[in-house]
Amino acid sequence: MKNKPIVFLFSGQGSQYYTMGMDLYASNISFRRHMDSLDKIARDVIGYSPLQLIDVENKQLYEPFTDVPSSSVAIYLIERALTRCLIDYEIEASIHVASSMGIYAAATAAGCMDEAEALNIVFEQGKIFRDTCEPGKMIAVLADPALFQHIPGLQDISDLAGINFDNAFVISATSSNLPALNQLLKSFSLTYQEIQAERPFHSRWILPAKQKLDLLSSQLSDKQPRIPLICCSSQNPIESFNSSSIWNAVRQPIMFRDTILQLEKTGPHCYIDVGPSATMATLLKYALPANSASESHVILSPLKQSSTKLHQLLRAANKVHHANQYHNI
Repeated sequence: MKNKPIVFLFSGQGSQYYTMGMDLYASNISFRRHMDSLDKIARDVIGYSPLQLIDVENKQLYEPFTDVPSSSVAIYLIERALTRCLIDYEIEASIHVASSMGIYAAATAAGCMDEAEALNIVFEQGKIFRDTCEPGKMIAVLADPALFQHIPGLQDISDLAGINFDNAFVISATSSNLPALNQLLKSFSLTYQEIQAERPFHSRWILPAKQKLDLLSSQLSDKQPRIPLICCSSQNPIESFNSSSIWNAVRQPIMFRDTILQLEKTGPHCYIDVGPSATMATLLKYALPANSASESHVILSPLKQSSTKLHQLLRAANKVHHANQYHNI
């Protein structure tokens, strides 16, 4: 990590799951303190405990957790608690890179909002999408993104929602178009998987939400991030966080590959995935140039072992003297 700028990676919808972060919550005093603090703010803002929802009994790890308002708040809670925990260990980012709804946790960490403002807009935005947009799915396809332009009929029933790396792209479609879309993808023998999201984000089908979302986000102060904040929908640092940058983050395609390649032009980086499921770190393995000297770190994932992963990161950052400071012994 020495002499490499630290980049925090913030994931959005699709990275959530029940019990996410709970192993670190049980083992790390700092993370637990920040989760509890944020959960208290969330209870005051939205009227219930996201933490209790995440750690709900009788829910399996891979059971669908797709309600947009509650899952969005849960992702925000995890990402903010983890970034605050890392700061306790003197690990701070030089750059924030956000995918889709991860923009809120990234922007708050960059000083553009306070926690209550962010939690309110994350929750209310989720309700707007749920109440105004058709149900649908985002689908990850393991193939050359150029195929989206060349498969007849694909553009009629889906939109390009993102390009993850050279051999992976994402499409969005409404539920009514899914049967035809599945048939079309199978006819070309493509490998694909549905992402855990119940609306077709980053597509024409979320346009009905724009007016209400613009009105909601207009209440925010127009602020310049205190550190570079990059949205994967634009690849360039956001000069001012406002309703336009919010709409761009959820409507335009997530160009993760291009965002990483743009960063790599300036030299190697140390990427730390602060999302709940290591989604962006996994994509990073395939998006980085073959000769890159960058490194990647994961803390939370469905495989647990988060305390071990955090200690590995602290050792890499020469923060060994902090390693047990917030660990339950």
